[in-house]
Amino acid sequence: MKQQDFDLFVIGGGSGGVRAARWAASKGLKVGIAEGARLGGTCVNLGCVPKKLFFHAAHMSSLFSDAQSYGWSLSEGNIGQTLVDETLTGGLSHDWSILKQRVDAYITRLNGIYGKMLDRVGVTRYEAWARLIGEHEIELRDSAGTEQVVRARHILLSPGGKAIAPSIEGVELGSSSDEFFALEERPRSVAVIGGGYIGVEMAGVFAGLGVETTIAYRSSLPLRGFDQDLRVRIDISLREQMSVRPEARLVKIEGSKNGLKRVFLSDSDTPLEVEFVLLATGRAPRTEGLNLDLIGVECSPDRGAIVVNERYQTNLPHIYAVGDVIDRMQLTPVALAEAMRVVEYIVGEPLPPLEYDLVPTTVFCHPNIGTVGLSEEEALKRGQPIKVYEADFKPLHQALQPTPRRVYMKMIVHQETDRVIGCHMIGDEAGEQIQGLAVAMQAGVTKAQLDQTVGIHPTMAEEWVTMRTPRS
Repeated sequence: MKQQDFDLFVIGGGSGGVRAARWAASKGLKVGIAEGARLGGTCVNLGCVPKKLFFHAAHMSSLFSDAQSYGWSLSEGNIGQTLVDETLTGGLSHDWSILKQRVDAYITRLNGIYGKMLDRVGVTRYEAWARLIGEHEIELRDSAGTEQVVRARHILLSPGGKAIAPSIEGVELGSSSDEFFALEERPRSVAVIGGGYIGVEMAGVFAGLGVETTIAYRSSLPLRGFDQDLRVRIDISLREQMSVRPEARLVKIEGSKNGLKRVFLSDSDTPLEVEFVLLATGRAPRTEGLNLDLIGVECSPDRGAIVVNERYQTNLPHIYAVGDVIDRMQLTPVALAEAMRVVEYIVGEPLPPLEYDLVPTTVFCHPNIGTVGLSEEEALKRGQPIKVYEADFKPLHQALQPTPRRVYMKMIVHQETDRVIGCHMIGDEAGEQIQGLAVAMQAGVTKAQLDQTVGIHPTMAEEWVTMRTPRS
């Protein structure tokens, strides 16, 4: 076994790991990184990027439908070559295989770009799985079984997360979101189990692409932890697109002679019969195989997350961890921000602590949810005196539709300081608007400052600066 020394060695080539490696190398550190799968991690390969592309594909069906109210008509004669998959509503058709081929090609291109970015700044890359064999030693094993040992002054653990499945009979007949992206053909029917980010988003993709879709979750409303008014409204929207089974626990899955899967839920004795079962039942830190016990890295007893301090150091100060493996916020931009803070601390230029309360996020359902800051419920739980402002309206681009989709906006304002501490939205491109509000909130924007801001008319976004009367 040969040995090489690094200032920083990164285990895991996902978003956080790649950012840390690139940034550290640009600061003059000698950096190595190991990834046994494809570069980019969950986000690029099995998460944010392919999911958003599938979302766009599904959203096209509603855009085509909306176009008819603006005088457009769709026929084989005026939309070019007709795609050959199952016919959707309104005379549309869709070819799943074409979508998958183009998404796969785009992801492969991104994998290559990530590798080139690392090479450009001088990061030493290892296509290998890594594990700790000492406080400063990492053993690498590639696909051919070749092993080598490297040594590093600092080590960053960023192996990401993994899908978890419930312990029920027939669980092997279900699939995680990872397997969703491997589907070669569109299923005719699907049961989505879980009402979190992944479940709500994937159910919307299936429904938008013409799949008979059922979503089931254990709570009365989807998206636990989000503002209650958002949850109520997205529940209504889901019911308009698919069958919804709230307060339903997955009991078991069985195969059947006709090739369908029988899904038994706790709210009925009659099983669902579907082609595909998506188990969107959560994700957990991926720590197996790292040898954390061997060198004494502390993990939480409940979820197995690596325990870190405010500088993302483990109980061994030269070993750091970021991203899904620390189980704070499983979001790509959060992993990037955490990685930057690790590197800046190592080089002696520490950044301010990350304000997790001000991390914006979007759920790419139909329509989108965008949110930043505290929900009304969380603000009250913390004992903060608040005023709540709301806007619920029909946007102009829906004005000609027979059944227009409404937009909902909500702002939480601290009554004593006048600072805006929460903004929440349901509507098309909600994330694009929430990103701008996140900048303002990071800068400490007050309600009075928003009131002084001139809106752009006619836009949805102008509603954020015209909310004048608090909810009684």
